[in-house]
Amino acid sequence: GAAFGGGAELATSTDFRVLGNEAGVRSRMKFVQATMGVTTGWGGGTRLVELVGKEEALKILLTSEEISTTTPPNGLINFIAPEGMSALTHTESLIENIQATVDPNVVTAMKRMTRGKGKEGDIFQSVWGKEPHQKAFERALNNRR
Repeated sequence: GAAFGGGAELATSTDFRVLGNEAGVRSRMKFVQATMGVTTGWGGGTRLVELVGKEEALKILLTSEEISTTTPPNGLINFIAPEGMSALTHTESLIENIQATVDPNVVTAMKRMTRGKGKEGDIFQSVWGKEPHQKAFERALNNRR
């Protein structure tokens, strides 16, 4: 579906943004605030700058450019679902894959690191040698044999 204005702002607060690609449904995002005579107000403009950089954010905000499955990647959209698949189905698939391959503590650690919530070395030490690391190391050794 579509995320315009406030919906686009809210989308910038998520870990990933996924556009669906199914027939008859046009997934798109658009910041319409400037054409409505206002600025972003829920933090979406600031988050947009973090996602795509100052110049690209200003362009998106001032032109009310529509972001869709045909828009070249710019950091705002992380995934486009395969042809015929909804954003929800593709997102569920991505989540299932992450849950099957990455320990929840490592997901939390990666989020902390990418959001600047601690020093990378300290975060690394918080997961080094723990059970998920040991199991992954054992799997890697077994695959080499």
